[in-house]
Amino acid sequence: MYWRARLADPDQPDNWRTAVFTVDPDAPGPGWNQQGVLFGRNTVSPLIEVHRGLWAFRTYRTEVRVTSERGSGFEKGQIVVNGEQLQKFTLGFGVVVLDGDTGALRYTAAMPTYQPAANLIPAHGDSTAARLRLDSLLALVEPGDYVFVRTRHLGRASEATIQEHIKARWRRLGSTAIDTLTYNDLWIMMARVGFPEDTQEWAVPASESHINEIARETTLSFTYPEGTTTSPPIGPALDWDAVRGTATLAHGDARIRVEVLSADARTVLLDGVDLPGQASLQALDARQHPYIRLRATLSDPTQTSTPQLDRWLVTYTPVPELAADPAAFTLSADTLQEGQPLTVTAAVTNLSAHAAPEVHVAYVVTDAANHETLAAVDTLRALAPDATATSTVVLDTEGLAGTNRLRVQVGQPGRVEPVTYNNVLLHPFTVRPDREPPALTVRIDGQSFPADPDPVRNVQDPAFPFVSARPVIEVLVEDANPYRPLQDSNVVQITFDREPVPLDDPSIAFEAAPGGPQNRARLTFTPDLSGRDTTHTLVVRAFDAAGNEAEGSPYQVHFRVQRSVSVESLYPYPNPMSLATRFAFLLRGADPGLVEDFRIRIFTLTGRLVREFDLLEDPMLLDGGGLRIGWNTLRWDGRDADGDLLATGVYLYKVYLRADGQTISVNNETGIEKLVVLR
Repeated sequence: MYWRARLADPDQPDNWRTAVFTVDPDAPGPGWNQQGVLFGRNTVSPLIEVHRGLWAFRTYRTEVRVTSERGSGFEKGQIVVNGEQLQKFTLGFGVVVLDGDTGALRYTAAMPTYQPAANLIPAHGDSTAARLRLDSLLALVEPGDYVFVRTRHLGRASEATIQEHIKARWRRLGSTAIDTLTYNDLWIMMARVGFPEDTQEWAVPASESHINEIARETTLSFTYPEGTTTSPPIGPALDWDAVRGTATLAHGDARIRVEVLSADARTVLLDGVDLPGQASLQALDARQHPYIRLRATLSDPTQTSTPQLDRWLVTYTPVPELAADPAAFTLSADTLQEGQPLTVTAAVTNLSAHAAPEVHVAYVVTDAANHETLAAVDTLRALAPDATATSTVVLDTEGLAGTNRLRVQVGQPGRVEPVTYNNVLLHPFTVRPDREPPALTVRIDGQSFPADPDPVRNVQDPAFPFVSARPVIEVLVEDANPYRPLQDSNVVQITFDREPVPLDDPSIAFEAAPGGPQNRARLTFTPDLSGRDTTHTLVVRAFDAAGNEAEGSPYQVHFRVQRSVSVESLYPYPNPMSLATRFAFLLRGADPGLVEDFRIRIFTLTGRLVREFDLLEDPMLLDGGGLRIGWNTLRWDGRDADGDLLATGVYLYKVYLRADGQTISVNNETGIEKLVVLR
């Protein structure tokens, strides 16, 4: 049966697609069948042809030209077979024998059956040898062979009469003119052994001396004895079953033999199935050979008929036909921020009558630079006939900034489907690049210091802050893009005193961003600076996962370290005060833990204690929540220990400081300073 179809568009050109299929209720199973006009799709050897399902061996021709000469001829007695020159310049009877079935050259010889001149005998032999060669040659010819004879009787030293026993030999081939010939005559004979009625002869007697050369041409027609036909690829198969065929053979010598080939027709997988007949294909591995071809050799050594291949078929379980459903193909978004997950859903339907044991759904992304990456492969369970299954994957968009193309490819592992265009889904999507820099925060012992991009010119610069001898340097990197978490420690680079600090240094601790909406990583650097009092330089660079450098990066700061404890400039501000004042002081030293006593006491001018601040006993009095190396501040609201506002007047405050077993003076030797309250 035939069908044809095209798109329902009246404006399109006439581009019908046609196909053919066979319905055979008696077929042994599903598979492939070929007969009649369908043989026209095969690859056929040049030796055979098929027309409307009928096979016929082709014919070919052999061109023969024979010349006879008695001197001064142009072609010198040559016999030419398909352009090949034979017996040129030879003497006597020149003979060529062609195979009666194929036209192939069987024998050729020249026999001067007369006595040649003495000087010619070494090259051409004498008459005795010539007669023996003639008898040997004629004894070898078989019925049906073609025999071509010409004369070139030159250099004769004997009489012109042809001996009777020589004439008898030619009569047996059907010659009648030989009885009238002499060695002076021109003669050409074309004969077929066993068919004297087909013998043809041309003779010119010596009396017509003006004719020195004659030539005759003939064309012989032969039929090839065999030919081959090779089928198109058959399959794809889930499992192979059998090959079968029917044929019509005219006689017992005719034969049709079928070979099973690989898809490229280079390897014989099964040799020797004679038609009519059948053979099992169940030993063939359909995974290794999803497609096969058949090659039939039609032969008739008698060349009397052409065997007829009537029909051949292969039964097999076809590979299930899968289709990806465009209507169910969805993306979570067409435009995404770099790093934002892309959720893709695709549906696969089994259109065939056989279950698909396993289905793979491959997700391939082609990026803006046309680089192709296999992003994911989803394996679905066995898919029953007419059933549909859904695949959902989440793809990473990191590194895919720009316009991308997603290809969903449905397939069966190790199997090839007959139709693949419905196994592919395509969809573009755009990823916005992450170009927003992250935020960088650096704290040393809990304090933030302004960046100082200038180099150190004075190691005792009073503008440089003091830190502890074992400072805790905290680096915070925070990115607004929640989809690219800061999980690699390489987002922070630290240089200390002009030397890079490796991230695997024991003094380094990295806490990756936990994921989620807050994308913040934390790195702590705790160097040991207790060796000597000096000034150090810290440089911090920070990046996000996209490589954007943080605002304010590189961040540079200089700070000083002093091992002995001291307090510099403990003064209230404002002074005089009205509602409140704030005591500020600079603590130097290796560690605030070395301070054993630190109190600020406020007295009246008469020496009465009105308020005391014990900074070790109650560290929350300090704005920083505890004593630390560097600047510290303490707020006082002008109230006494009972919570009453002090009256306007002059008061005294004294600082008590003891560290590392020693009492330390603050501001002056007495440690006493004035504070004025104005109400």
